[in-house]
Amino acid sequence: MGDCYYIFNSTGATVKLYGWIDTDGNGAFDTNEYAAINVPSSASQQSVVLNFSGLPPFFSAAGYSYLRLRITNVTLTAANATGAFGKGEVEDHIVIQSLILPVLLEKFTAVQQRENVLLNWAVSKEINVQHYQVQYSTDNIKFTSLALFPAAGSYNYSWLHSSAVKGTNYYRLSITGTDGGVTYSHIESINFGKNNIITVYPNPAKDIINIRFPAIMITQPATLSFLSVDGKVLLQKKINTLPQTESIDVSHYPEGQYLLRINNNNKVTEKKIKVTRHR
Repeated sequence: MGDCYYIFNSTGATVKLYGWIDTDGNGAFDTNEYAAINVPSSASQQSVVLNFSGLPPFFSAAGYSYLRLRITNVTLTAANATGAFGKGEVEDHIVIQSLILPVLLEKFTAVQQRENVLLNWAVSKEINVQHYQVQYSTDNIKFTSLALFPAAGSYNYSWLHSSAVKGTNYYRLSITGTDGGVTYSHIESINFGKNNIITVYPNPAKDIINIRFPAIMITQPATLSFLSVDGKVLLQKKINTLPQTESIDVSHYPEGQYLLRINNNNKVTEKKIKVTRHR
C-alpha cells in the first residue's frame, strides 16, 4: 500500500517522514503498521510516497481507523508512534476502510532503453481495482497522467515512454479502485544525461558522418542502415562489437534528406541526416 503526501521542507537538511496506520483496529499503532521515507530539503513543495508493506488485514467495526504522521529531524523507530522526539510535526488522520484498495503492488520499475523509458509493474490480489494510470513529472512535484490501463487481471503490465526529456524523469502509478479510492506507488526516476545519447556529427554532412555511441552500447552488436526518405535501404552495416565511434561515407549520395537507423538488440533509434554539397 502506498500513500502520497505533499511535504514542504525548507530546513536546509534532510528530514524523515514516519507513518503508522492502525489497520487491525486494535486502537494502537503497532510496529508492523509502520513506514518511513527521507524528505530532502527543497525550496518547493514535494510529493513523497510512504510505502506500507506487510500490513495486517484491515479490520474495524466502525469502518474507519487512524493514520499518524510524524516529520522530524531525528531518527525514530517503528515503536516511536507516541512521545516527544526532536523538532517536527505530528498529524492524525481518519482512514476510511472502503478507500483502502485491495491490491498489492509487487514491483514497479523504470528502465532506460536508449532514449525511451520502459515501465513495468506487477500486482497481486487485484480485487475491485478499476484502472492504473502512469503519471509523470520533471520536477517530482507536479505529476500528469500519460497512460491509463484498465485492470485486466493479468497482474503484469508494461508501457514505453517514448518522449522522455534530458535531465531527470520521474514516474509513479496511480491505482484507482471501483469505489473511486486512489493510492500511489513509490516514485521511480531515470536521468537522461548527454552521456546516454547517440550523437551524429557533422550534420549536415558533405563526406563523412560520425556516429558516437554512449558507454552502455559499446561492445554490443548493432546494425546501421542509411535510408532514403522513401524508406529504401542505401547502405547497411552489421557490426558485431560497437566501437565508441563509427563512420559512414555519404560523399556519393545526392544532396538531400536521409535517415540513419540504428538497431541494437531489437531497439531502434533513428536520426535525420542532411547531405549537402556546399562547403
